[in-house]
Amino acid sequence: MLRGSPGRRPSPAPQTRETTRAVKFLHNSNFFAAAQEKYVYIYDKRGQEVHCLRDHEAPLALEFLPRFFLLASVGEAGQLRYLDSSTGQSVATHRTRLGRCEVLRGNPASGVLLSGHSNGTVNLWSPNMGTPLASILSHRGAVRSLAVDGSGRYLVSGGADSQVRVWDVRTFRPLHAYFSAQPASSLDVSQRGMLAVGYGPHVQVWQGELSEKAKAPYLNHLVAQGGQAVQAARFCPYDDVLGVGHAGGFSSLLVRGPPTARFARARPHAQARPPGGWSHRRRVTARNVTHRATTRRAQARCRLGTDRGRLEPPRPALPSRTPLILHSAPHPCTTARRSPGRASPTTTPSWPTRSRRASRGRRRRCTRCWTSCPPP
Repeated sequence: MLRGSPGRRPSPAPQTRETTRAVKFLHNSNFFAAAQEKYVYIYDKRGQEVHCLRDHEAPLALEFLPRFFLLASVGEAGQLRYLDSSTGQSVATHRTRLGRCEVLRGNPASGVLLSGHSNGTVNLWSPNMGTPLASILSHRGAVRSLAVDGSGRYLVSGGADSQVRVWDVRTFRPLHAYFSAQPASSLDVSQRGMLAVGYGPHVQVWQGELSEKAKAPYLNHLVAQGGQAVQAARFCPYDDVLGVGHAGGFSSLLVRGPPTARFARARPHAQARPPGGWSHRRRVTARNVTHRATTRRAQARCRLGTDRGRLEPPRPALPSRTPLILHSAPHPCTTARRSPGRASPTTTPSWPTRSRRASRGRRRRCTRCWTSCPPP
């Protein structure tokens, strides 16, 4: 069923009254090409016939390269034809010389077409070359399906020998292979690198990068009608939806990929305890830093002789010939608690003298800065 303009009743699907073997959208959803029994026809979104390409006779497979606006088809005669969809002119025609061909897939990164043949080879084609760019002997039987990832580095092929093999397009070497109970009829690779394999009434989805082999499938699905074979399986771009077309109709599967690294929460590792245990002096926290800053400011006030905003009065100047006598002002914080010592008529000690009797434990600490204030 094709949808018309918004607000109107959708127009009915076109009735071709003949076998349609392949359908492919062009550069947008307004036009699509259909490979019918005799020729290739182009329809608009309302289902009306726009063009009839009589050069493309007996087509079996279609492929459209959106970056180059090229529509390619291959048929029973084994001729590969290119059509420029913007001008409607034929670009090139190549003879594969390998007979009937039913598998055609394009590389979205380079624009190279890949065709699978009955002798187990996969050929790479370009419109400006009459011969294949490369030939890969992929399977011992006929090639049933092909798929290429979005980056164009990996090729996945399924053959009649029930093997699904992953190839490196840069070196043309096989990386690994999967086994299917029946020959794979459809293959597709999502934008996340997930591989969908359709064989018989089953659909399997393999998770992980194509460069590494997965141990077990990520998802197994059996079509509701167990006897209906899967014809095609395609991922919806920019979405986690897999569309499966089978003989009994169409099914839509929701395939959610694995969580990415940025959503996974890493558990913090416990810090090892030092052999000597934890020490409060080694821990640096915001509270300790603030306390240190406050302590330093209090020490500076004590050394300057200021406490609670009070300043020491200036000392009078002494006569030049008078012997210099230093008068030590009592510390404001230690006036009440002064250690005993010998009184002198010239000096008034404000702190205990440095002797063995004045030990570190006997010193009084300042109530403001909680440190031993040095003598002024």
